[in-house]
Amino acid sequence: MPQNYAAINNKTMCTGYNIKQEGENTVIKFTFNSCGKELNGEFLGILDATLEKGITRIIVDLSSCEFPNFKIWGDLFEFYKRLEKKGGKLCLIWNPKFKLTLYNITKFSRLFKIYPDLNSAIRHLN
Repeated sequence: MPQNYAAINNKTMCTGYNIKQEGENTVIKFTFNSCGKELNGEFLGILDATLEKGITRIIVDLSSCEFPNFKIWGDLFEFYKRLEKKGGKLCLIWNPKFKLTLYNITKFSRLFKIYPDLNSAIRHLN
């Protein structure tokens, strides 16, 4: 694990995620199926720790999550605003059959895109 990722992992007690480098992009993959309760409120902290390390091209992989709760969506919005101020880019990987209603109602489609797989997300950021 690269040194900057180890520092991120040391800032949280959550074990339900992993971080890896894909070219110029950093992928944070959450590895449980009901996003929200397993994070114990640490989702935003995990994202912010990447930004503190100067990482600004971020793919958040929620493909293991059946349905991210509203706290997760709120944290994504807060993080997006911080990342945007630093000139960064954010995109999500999530199952497209679940995204449409909440994604469209909340207008998150104006902020960041959701992709069905890692290759699609990487193409967007590059």
